[in-house]
Amino acid sequence: MNNKRIIASFLVILISISCFFNVVFAETDPNVNVDKNLSKEKILLELDGKEIKEDENGEIIVNFKDIKDGNGVLKYIGNKNIAKGKYGIWAETGVSNFEAILLEEYEDYDEDEDTDKNTRCTSVILHKKVWDTEIVYGISDDEFAEYVEPKNVIKKVKIKIVTDDPSYVDVSGLEKLIIEGKKYLNERQYYKEEYIKKLQDTIKESESLLGKENKNIGKEEINKQIGILTPIVENPEKKEFNKTELDKILKKAQTLNKENYTKGSYEKVEFYIDYIKSEDDKFQNQLEVDICAEGLKKVVAELVDIGNLKEVIVKAEKLEKGSLSDDSWTNFQNALKKAKEVYKNKVSSRKDVDDALKNLNSTMSLLSNMDKSALKIAIEKVENIHEDEFKPKSIAGKQKILSDAKSVYSNSNATQEQIDQAVKNIENWLDKLEKKYVVYYETIDKRRINLDASNSIELDLSQGGGRFCLEGKPELKDGNVIYWVFDYAKRETVAFTSVKDGKLYLKGVGDTSIQLKFTNDVNYNSNPAIVTINLKVKDIPKMEDIKVYVADKEVNDKIPIKGKQNLTLGLKAKFEGKNDYVGVDRSIFEYYTLNERDDNTHGDRGDKNSIIHLYNYNTDVTGIIISEMVGTTTIVIDFPKDGIKKQIPVEVKHVPVEEICFNAPKEFEYEELGFAPGSYNGIYLRNVLEIKPKNATYKGEVELKFSDESIAFRERRYGDYIKPIKDGTVDVTAYLKTDGKEFKITRTIKFYGKKKPVDKIQLTKEKIQVKVDEILPIGIETVPKDASNQEFQYKVSKDGIVDIIGNSVKGLKEGTVEIEAKSKDKNCKNRVKVTVTVLPKGKLRDIKEEVKNTIKEVTTNIKKDKYNFNDEWNILGLVRIDKNLIAEEQKDDYLNSIIQSMKNGNDLSVKAKPTNIEKVVIALTSIGKSVENINGENLLKNIYQNSNISNGLNESAYGLIALDSLNYKIPDNAMWTRNKLIEEVKRYQNSNGGFGLFDNKTTSIDMTAMALQALSTYKNRDDVKPVIEKALDYLRKNQTEYGGFKDSGKENAESAAQVLVALTSLGIDPLDPSNKFGYENYNVVTNILSYRSNKDGGFKHWKRDNYSNPMATTQCYYALISYLRLIENRSKLYDMRDEKIEIKEETKEFEIENLTTKKEFKLSSDAKVTIKATNKTEENKDAALIVGVFNKDGRLVNYGAVQQNIKANENVNLTVDLSLPKEGEYTVKAFVWDSLDGMNSISKVIEIPVK
Repeated sequence: MNNKRIIASFLVILISISCFFNVVFAETDPNVNVDKNLSKEKILLELDGKEIKEDENGEIIVNFKDIKDGNGVLKYIGNKNIAKGKYGIWAETGVSNFEAILLEEYEDYDEDEDTDKNTRCTSVILHKKVWDTEIVYGISDDEFAEYVEPKNVIKKVKIKIVTDDPSYVDVSGLEKLIIEGKKYLNERQYYKEEYIKKLQDTIKESESLLGKENKNIGKEEINKQIGILTPIVENPEKKEFNKTELDKILKKAQTLNKENYTKGSYEKVEFYIDYIKSEDDKFQNQLEVDICAEGLKKVVAELVDIGNLKEVIVKAEKLEKGSLSDDSWTNFQNALKKAKEVYKNKVSSRKDVDDALKNLNSTMSLLSNMDKSALKIAIEKVENIHEDEFKPKSIAGKQKILSDAKSVYSNSNATQEQIDQAVKNIENWLDKLEKKYVVYYETIDKRRINLDASNSIELDLSQGGGRFCLEGKPELKDGNVIYWVFDYAKRETVAFTSVKDGKLYLKGVGDTSIQLKFTNDVNYNSNPAIVTINLKVKDIPKMEDIKVYVADKEVNDKIPIKGKQNLTLGLKAKFEGKNDYVGVDRSIFEYYTLNERDDNTHGDRGDKNSIIHLYNYNTDVTGIIISEMVGTTTIVIDFPKDGIKKQIPVEVKHVPVEEICFNAPKEFEYEELGFAPGSYNGIYLRNVLEIKPKNATYKGEVELKFSDESIAFRERRYGDYIKPIKDGTVDVTAYLKTDGKEFKITRTIKFYGKKKPVDKIQLTKEKIQVKVDEILPIGIETVPKDASNQEFQYKVSKDGIVDIIGNSVKGLKEGTVEIEAKSKDKNCKNRVKVTVTVLPKGKLRDIKEEVKNTIKEVTTNIKKDKYNFNDEWNILGLVRIDKNLIAEEQKDDYLNSIIQSMKNGNDLSVKAKPTNIEKVVIALTSIGKSVENINGENLLKNIYQNSNISNGLNESAYGLIALDSLNYKIPDNAMWTRNKLIEEVKRYQNSNGGFGLFDNKTTSIDMTAMALQALSTYKNRDDVKPVIEKALDYLRKNQTEYGGFKDSGKENAESAAQVLVALTSLGIDPLDPSNKFGYENYNVVTNILSYRSNKDGGFKHWKRDNYSNPMATTQCYYALISYLRLIENRSKLYDMRDEKIEIKEETKEFEIENLTTKKEFKLSSDAKVTIKATNKTEENKDAALIVGVFNKDGRLVNYGAVQQNIKANENVNLTVDLSLPKEGEYTVKAFVWDSLDGMNSISKVIEIPVK
């Protein structure tokens, strides 16, 4: 017995038997049956040149007299050939005994070129003790492997050490008893004290006998001691325990009527009852009994009673409106609707039920003709006050003022005058409150804005960039620090804060809250709020003028910059009706140059010559000038809403490089990062590489050369650093050529990996019950938990009862076995044993019904009253299960939120991050909204003309999904046609079949699944089929025994969800065994279902999480919907061709007429193309004619273009005249665009052949 069993039992009872064990890879059982024919082959053991062979019983008998220095060489001399590239090795098994022998690597090899044998000989250290042991010989891919897979075992060898020395006294029997007895000593808490003392004393006597210095131990002494120790070891005396209290609580629980409680709370009681019944005769000690009793008592006490709520709902449904006021009747109807939702929700809490009951009773009693809405708001203000935030004397009158107000509110005969007076009383009381902690807002220019009595503050969008401050210096205990915690759901739409310094970032108009907390815990959500700030964000008032500052000095004529540096712009604005200029948030303005860069590198809006860079994609750096090259340019600061624009020249002067410093360490110890397996920490160049002076200007960059890039190389992703790959020494040279000079410096760096050894292994549970065909974790963990070697070797006491799969056990047939485990880390010497009982096969699950019920229940978590930008994936899931779940009004709200977000600065233009555009296109398409004119932007064009598509796999994969969602048309001349997108997705595939995020060097489950989702539409194409098959094989190889998938080394819900969407998009049912994606009860669908939280009904990220995760919930939700659509023969998740889309009639802005008379052109002549363009709008518009000459391969060899502004309702002729080549095959093509910059086609392509 082990105290780990108590802990495991406690966790098991509280949550679930299977949720608390980490899943890692494991060594399979080496104790296997061996081919009988191979068993006849003889094994040779050489000891000091003397051959020792197996006897007729298949044993190698070794006598003491043959053991001199105790060292021999074991050779295999059978007929089994070893293929080229394979190795024959000797290895220990789970029953190899260190008391008898020890195997060590032997440097020599037996090689036979005729038979392709390559056998690693093994040195055997023999001990002069009469013990039995065994080892195996088998085939391995690794010549240095220490274990042999069961299927590769050729020969199992038994070695028996014996002696014919009459003077030898066999002490092995006593030694085995001592080992067995010490197991009880290690678990002494479960046995009687007198028994433990007797056992301890007897073992001590036995060890003393074995440790005699003269070693003259007689057989009689040994046998006598065995006779004393044997009955003590074989008859352990356990402590007695009392089950009276448990039986009493169990009896009470079994009499409860489940109909009176929420399904979720009663399921916990049922779980306890079933568990206690199953364990009734298996309890090992009183503590386990007490844990069960306390646990059952706790869940009974936590039952959520819905009986009273049901009675009130029945009563309420009988009421009629009659002459009651609309206001009171609406409040009553809302309360009734909410009460019904709470009643039906299996995971409703007691507070949910109490609140619903209280609210329904309240609204029923308030059905009257008087307007109490203001009083209701005032009461809620008082109720929402956090008493801890105010001084005790100040808050003392809260209950009285609240009681008086509620008395008026609940009085159906109260007059309007009494109601208004109650409101006034509350407002007067609120004004007199004194805060315990005073919080204020400090603007970007250090002005103070105080919060009102209820800690509310109103700011406009120009006032971001400041920070919340706490007045005075609070006394912080227990290492606490101040945190400013924002509402995560409003972070993109309203506001968020920098947690540690309170800096405020405003994103849009709306309400949100910020909480001041004192905490020393990373998981600060569990800490109470000291102050809750109610923040209201409004739009920016009309701006009349701005002033620009650099280093606190106003800039009017020019910004001079010496060399390469960063300058932060300060901005002050004057608003309508105000006299003063006040500091405003830099992020509300647009920044660009007159000669702007056109490659949109990471949002860079600097000039084409790279004199300066301006980055608009990140709030932290908006309004910062980063100078790089020497020269002059002009910066534009723009606030288009109010027509505010400043143009300021910038001059950057050259500063020459004087030297480069490369302070790389001589040695660097690296370790694999836990969050990104396969990636290692490295030497960041910003810490070791320096240009002097710091503001020196130069073209290009400091280059690095490596003497051996197989040891380390320069990695530019996730920061610019030197990344080690393996142990070794490498010369790294940093060099720079500039101003006619060459700077060079070399450093030698030795890299070596950090290893964390396994000190010991331990069980999380000593006994396991598993059903036939069920898979459960064995529950082995290392100490420390993050040790480098997480592999184990297992030995099963009996064949045919269980199968070891990874680190889990699968039941094969009824019975009981013992599994012994040891670590593959040689540093770890201990072994552990777990008893596994296989029970009869359970009832076959109805997976389809489970999926349907789960979707139905989770839908209540996903649904909202209003949907905003960033709710795309929730929207997708809801409408793909039932398009009526989102009302037309809600769809319009979502569309309007996107438009408002774009107005607030969220970029969905052709230069924006593609995935932001793509997810919006997917969501809008799913709800039947047009995507071709959103706030003036054609979102489809902003995908297929977006140069950022090549930034990563997500961009191209989601791009393909979005464009295919309704089979949207892509122009032939688009930057990204469908074929180009397919090729872009394919280029991220690794040779192992998986896909990477940024390249094909690394792979992940999620990225592979995303690629398959994107390619699923083209699964029958010859160039796509093999790509998909390789990716599916990659997924199969990386599926866990539970049907899930690991990302960052740990199984999680989101990876399984993405794989399920991928499989169902390809028409693959993971429940069909022929598809090789799991078993009937262990597949990707059942794996996702296992992440469901019993506490809140959502899905967890990791199984050990206590609560659900919003991202995991959303992804699992739409993944299960994708599966349901497959088995119901509906279109795949992202195929929205079953939806009706709003089609807005296009009003043609131009009418184009081809005036070119020639039907073909001649070689060596001129090609003259003329068109008439008529502007049919009420405003002046540009039109451009572009004429190109293309050869037979479609390559452009010559072109000409003309552009002209055409007045409203007028027309012009546009002509381009080109010279044609003397020979060859060519075609002239003419394109009409809205402008040379816009490149939007306004007419069909005109083609004229050249003869």
